[in-house]
Amino acid sequence: MFATALRTSKQYVELAVKDYFSRIRDKKRTKENGLLLCGEPGAGKTTLIFAIGNALLSRKVPVLYFQHREEFNRIKNNGFEDGGLYQRLREFRGVLLWDDLFKTKKRDKNGNRDIADWEADASWDIINHRSQLDLPTVFSTEWSPAELMSLDRSFAGRMIDRCKHPSDMKQDRLVWFRLTREEREQGLDPVKVFDHRFMRIERDET
Repeated sequence: MFATALRTSKQYVELAVKDYFSRIRDKKRTKENGLLLCGEPGAGKTTLIFAIGNALLSRKVPVLYFQHREEFNRIKNNGFEDGGLYQRLREFRGVLLWDDLFKTKKRDKNGNRDIADWEADASWDIINHRSQLDLPTVFSTEWSPAELMSLDRSFAGRMIDRCKHPSDMKQDRLVWFRLTREEREQGLDPVKVFDHRFMRIERDET
């Protein structure tokens, strides 16, 4: 899986560079400009995040690193009133590197990962705002795609959709979401289908 993520990360650097300068030069925006790295602790997600950031900086593309747990504690303590980091996350025009999205040790009564409502709402607000402006974002998370979808299908689906190739699913940035016509006609659960596809990518690519 790390080999797949490394290869995809290198491809993403080229996409992000092209996307950034196209905005400046041609005023064109790319919708499929996201990257999602899912995996257990120690899988190498943060290593790849930093490698992507360094590669983009060397190509004169601005990046902003955001460590979810540490920075959200700061945002909460400031009450979202300082006009600083929270607003900058919404408006930053370079590549946002969002590390450890929804990092948590909390579990609900069913043993599922659990986060505070305010944290989820604030995160989705930033993600949705950047999505509407077609701003490139790299995410790493310990949550599986299905867990993200179960947290909020609408926002997670939108976030994940930005990580898919518009015509060739073999070039997707690790994950994709949309159901096929046959799957929709069968009334299949998109969360289960999506999780199955993600696991199949791991098996096929490693």
